[in-house]
Amino acid sequence: MTWLALVERHNKIFRRDKLSMFFSLLSVLIMLALYVLFLQKTQLDSFEQQMTITTDVRLLVSEWMIAGLLSISAITTTLGALGIAVRDMEFKVKADFLTAPISRTVLQLSYVINASIVGVFMSLIILIIAEIYLYIQGGLLLPFVVNLQLIGLIILSVFVASAFNVMFVAFIDSLNAFSALSTVLGTVIGFICGIYIPIGVLPEAVQKVIILFPLSHSTVLFRDVLMSQTIDKVFHGLPKEVQTNYESMFGMVYQLGEYSFTPLVSIVILVLCGIVFTSIAIVIMRMKNR
Repeated sequence: MTWLALVERHNKIFRRDKLSMFFSLLSVLIMLALYVLFLQKTQLDSFEQQMTITTDVRLLVSEWMIAGLLSISAITTTLGALGIAVRDMEFKVKADFLTAPISRTVLQLSYVINASIVGVFMSLIILIIAEIYLYIQGGLLLPFVVNLQLIGLIILSVFVASAFNVMFVAFIDSLNAFSALSTVLGTVIGFICGIYIPIGVLPEAVQKVIILFPLSHSTVLFRDVLMSQTIDKVFHGLPKEVQTNYESMFGMVYQLGEYSFTPLVSIVILVLCGIVFTSIAIVIMRMKNR
């Protein structure tokens, strides 16, 4: 059995479970609903103290949250797809695979690739919904180049999230434990990716945790692409330091001491961490199957 056949097998199993697909998407849509109902007003109130609330201000606030949702969707949807790996472990299917001429590396990578395919597909659906939402709010459809950049970031974020999740799933042997992990991760991931609360209002120690958490760098990259045009309109005519302070406060730019992370550095961090996470997962699997 080749790696391609393994990926096809995993994907078919996931697509059969329509309820799992639905809930993978629903969790992110619930976050969007919570934002629209509660969190959006908090940010608009902070803007109202400094300027008139215009359509562009509303769009900027929405783009900030949508960037976070795209980052989180990469994590939650890929984790849902990895339930197949846990089920295979619990019912000894992995052991059966390894009696065939299949290396542990190929088997583990097949789960990563399948989770990535699922994650990209789900994230693209969320991107379409987000663009419709922004359009309804009075924004223009995103330019073709911006959409290409977002798709590229989705692919990168999903790959790293898949590798990150596989690393943890490698420790799990039962679906009950996997369900507990999904609950915990789904609860805390929004905070450690910095999407609920502006990073600038958090204690310095918490800020460092967020900045040093690799997956949060996808949030920064999504914000950089989504918000770059609107932010110039919102802060046009104001002193440059006002915009700079906003970018720092709301996590458009990560700063550790005097060092500011550029988009290129964030991309390199994500790529390297994706490789490291996958390698760790393979090592764990080898140790467990000796």
